[in-house]
Amino acid sequence: MGDTHLLDQLATALAPYTGQLIVAGWGFGCLGATDRYLAMLAAAGGRLSDAERYFESALVLEQSVDSAPLATRTRVSHARALLTSGVADDVRRATQQLETAAITARRLGMASVLQEIETLRITGPHDK
Repeated sequence: MGDTHLLDQLATALAPYTGQLIVAGWGFGCLGATDRYLAMLAAAGGRLSDAERYFESALVLEQSVDSAPLATRTRVSHARALLTSGVADDVRRATQQLETAAITARRLGMASVLQEIETLRITGPHDK
């Protein structure tokens, strides 16, 4: 799980920006929903129910701004977190997230995301 103290510090720093997009370089790039990063931190800290809530919120926000690339990245991150649980229903949901992400990534030419999806499919569920 790593250093949960550091994870908590990062989450505390990001928490005021929940529900917002992270924009870099005076608007030259958007890294996605803050909630996606909060979800990844929660998952890394073993707080899967918190991660679930943040992933759902991130996806809603990214879809509301009509950003298929950001939503695709969130789906892949969500699938990775679900695969760590090893629970059959979570693995099924992760597979669905990866399928949806792969369709969009293929359509948009997101080669690195497709490679990441394939890696997750090959490695499958794993322990924390």
